Amino acid sequence: MGGRPTGADASAVGRTDLVNWIPESADPWKLLSHAAVFVLPSREDPLPLVALEAGLYRRAVVAMPTGGLPDLLADGRGLVGSRQDVRWFVAAVEQVLASRALAEDLGQRLHEFVRTHHDVDVIAPRWLRAVSDAAGR
Repeated sequence: MGGRPTGADASAVGRTDLVNWIPESADPWKLLSHAAVFVLPSREDPLPLVALEAGLYRRAVVAMPTGGLPDLLADGRGLVGSRQDVRWFVAAVEQVLASRALAEDLGQRLHEFVRTHHDVDVIAPRWLRAVSDAAGR
């Protein structure tokens, strides 16, 4: 995680104040714990696990509407734009960065949802029951 993609230049859009390039790291969790907002611009992904991981770290997520993200981030658990609306996306990131209270609220709501619905301690017993039922045990 980290690094700077070839040709990436925040100055091209006049927003060098919003982007801090960091060195690559073998420990992404350390980096995620310091993030002000988790930005997920993916256009194709059924359910990016990284959004669940951001929730575990109570990070606000701003995302494009791909796969299961609209459901995951519904009800105040994150901000999801409409497909291809880059201006909305930038404005949403700015909104979260401008309001620590909003960032904390979104992050906390997502954290609670992830712990309640996606944590291995919740999911593993459900899968075990489903497999046992399917096997007739």
